[in-house]
Amino acid sequence: MTDTQTTETRDELRSRVLRLLGESSMRRNQIAQADSYLAGIERERARLVRDNQALTEELRTLNGRPRNRKIQELIDRNRNREKVTGMEMDRLGREEVKTRKDRAANVIRAEECERERAELEGKHAAENR
Repeated sequence: MTDTQTTETRDELRSRVLRLLGESSMRRNQIAQADSYLAGIERERARLVRDNQALTEELRTLNGRPRNRKIQELIDRNRNREKVTGMEMDRLGREEVKTRKDRAANVIRAEECERERAELEGKHAAENR
């Protein structure tokens, strides 16, 4: 192998290592963003559960009293909220599953990048011996 070929091979290896490092960093950022997104979904889910529990408790307190218009409004509002909460929790669950799958794929790709980078560095070190 000539000096020119060796230099080109080293430059190619350096370029690939830098590209892999960049891609690995991008994957880590995507994983961090997915974690933040999942945390937001969990906070929203917890808020919806708390709201639903508060309304349910309010209705329990009001049950047994004669139903006037205000009580009926609360009952209707709670039923609507339960329906919306259920739909919202279903949506959040689907989003969470999708985000977890995306995160897993990103982790796998980051690991692949790290393995490829290590292989390239090993080849580069072997060539320099």
